Amino acid sequence: MIEMKIGLKRKTSFLGNDKLLKLIKNGQEYTTLAHNEHKELEVKEESMTLSAQLGFLKSEDHTFSKEDDGKEYTVKVNPNILRMYVTFFTFIFIFPLLFKSWVLGVVILLAYIAFVGVMSRKFYTIEELASGEER
Repeated sequence: MIEMKIGLKRKTSFLGNDKLLKLIKNGQEYTTLAHNEHKELEVKEESMTLSAQLGFLKSEDHTFSKEDDGKEYTVKVNPNILRMYVTFFTFIFIFPLLFKSWVLGVVILLAYIAFVGVMSRKFYTIEELASGEER
């Protein structure tokens, strides 16, 4: 029976820190992580896919294999996506005022809704901690 242990810590800053982050293993809900919580995941399979989910915000699937035994990982907010969310949201208010066009505001709002729908699957990332990095 194959068994590996993988360390996983949630570092999602202030976003959703009062809610539990669901960990989805091989398509099934596996466990949850609270803000700044660390868990050792014991895996009996030779490989598994893991993703994180909080509401409609998710991470892409991350595949773990026996080579990952003993490694430490962190779940965090994708900084590029967060920057784009804030920028897009700001544009919804600034551009219509600058150009005095409510139509532009509606167009940007629709683009924002589409953006949120597409990028919600990449909001979180599961990354390996670099050696020496604090868990």
